[in-house]
Amino acid sequence: MIRGTSLALALALTGSMLLSGVAQAASPLTLKCVRSKSTQHRTCINTCRDSFKAARAECYGPGSGCAQDCATANDACLKPVTDELALLSDDCNKTQRDAIDACRSAFQNGLINDDQLEQCANNARLVNLECRLAATGQVDDKRLACNQAQAACLGACASCGLPSQCP
Repeated sequence: MIRGTSLALALALTGSMLLSGVAQAASPLTLKCVRSKSTQHRTCINTCRDSFKAARAECYGPGSGCAQDCATANDACLKPVTDELALLSDDCNKTQRDAIDACRSAFQNGLINDDQLEQCANNARLVNLECRLAATGQVDDKRLACNQAQAACLGACASCGLPSQCP
């Protein structure tokens, strides 16, 4: 859900850049700062996710160990899905880098002007976002299967009267 919302927002922002014709280049210092804040954001999300899993398990009372086992199994189920998505996203990013390099080369060889360079780079970014959205769609069924298995597992943990009665 978060990835889908983020991608939709990114597509909307890129679309508005393309429509407005304004695509100012950020300085290397600005880009470095944004990357740093993005890394901090991901770390924060992962820390919160881990805290939530531990706290959620406690909600299951006698089934808390069972709930923790469900979370561990879900993590194992999602690992290959996450790895697959990362590979697909890397391919999308490589395609974008190659396309932008081609735009720059055309500009340096005098084949396109400044405005065409910006449009070419923006098109490459838009294609990258669409590619990443498609990549997310490719793994959605696998992610859903993992999450449904976790829901069933947690449901079984909720019915534990005593830890010995847990699956």
